[in-house]
Amino acid sequence: MKETHKFINFLLFFSSLLTSLLIIFILFFLLSAGLKLFKSISPKEFFFHPVWNPTGYFKNEYGLLPNLWGSILVTFLALIIAIPVGIFSAIFLSEELKKISWLYNLVKGIIELFAAFPSVIIGFFGLVYLAPLIQNLFSLSSGLCVLNGGIILALMCLPTIISICEASISQVPLIYKEAGYALGVSRFQTTLKIVLPTAKSGIIAGILLGFGRAIGETMAMLMVLGNSPITAKSLFSPTRTLTTTIAIEMGETAKNTPHFFALFMLGVILFIISFIVNLIGNYFAQKRIKLII
Repeated sequence: MKETHKFINFLLFFSSLLTSLLIIFILFFLLSAGLKLFKSISPKEFFFHPVWNPTGYFKNEYGLLPNLWGSILVTFLALIIAIPVGIFSAIFLSEELKKISWLYNLVKGIIELFAAFPSVIIGFFGLVYLAPLIQNLFSLSSGLCVLNGGIILALMCLPTIISICEASISQVPLIYKEAGYALGVSRFQTTLKIVLPTAKSGIIAGILLGFGRAIGETMAMLMVLGNSPITAKSLFSPTRTLTTTIAIEMGETAKNTPHFFALFMLGVILFIISFIVNLIGNYFAQKRIKLII
């Protein structure tokens, strides 16, 4: 029994070590190519230039800002839509629907199943149905724009946000709620003033992990954003994200060129953003676990 326990501990340690080494290797791989870009252009030109035009007729331009702005704009629009819907859905699941166990299990299963949907299917929905709707509703030349991408990303973030927030709300001790009811506090006020603050670590973790899910999405964004490498000025402008730019241009770019290295540098930026967001999300998730224990 003791030997089995030691073997399991070793296996878990080895798996954790291997995963960490793989992450370090990926970062090293990206940096080894991405940093070569700065032999051709200055870091200032890459980080602050407002134009991405790597195949320009007069001058090749490798500005990070249009791609970064596209990623931030679409992701934050998605979160603006998904956060209130996700939190209220989690409250409804935990506080109301849980009383009807078979319906709760059905709805929870559907939400978790939706999380496993291939992104290309959701992107196809945005391309075929949502884009014409946006185009006709706002009299646009094309419905492939930031608004379309934000809605699609919101749909993709919702399962993560709902699942984690619902689990956090469900773990709030019943005695907290009963104390509120004993003082004459309404159910709405109990949820708003007691349950949500108690579960805030898990809610924040769900939001941040949803952000991490959104910022790295590629296939669906390829289909619904219009893919113009310009700085979007409104919700109805086409744009690109970091991920779509890499996906579109990497296959047709000659190796060991400034364009090739610039795409790797975009990958470095995306890696750093995703890593930091997921690190913060896991921190709040651990705080939620400590609260439950």
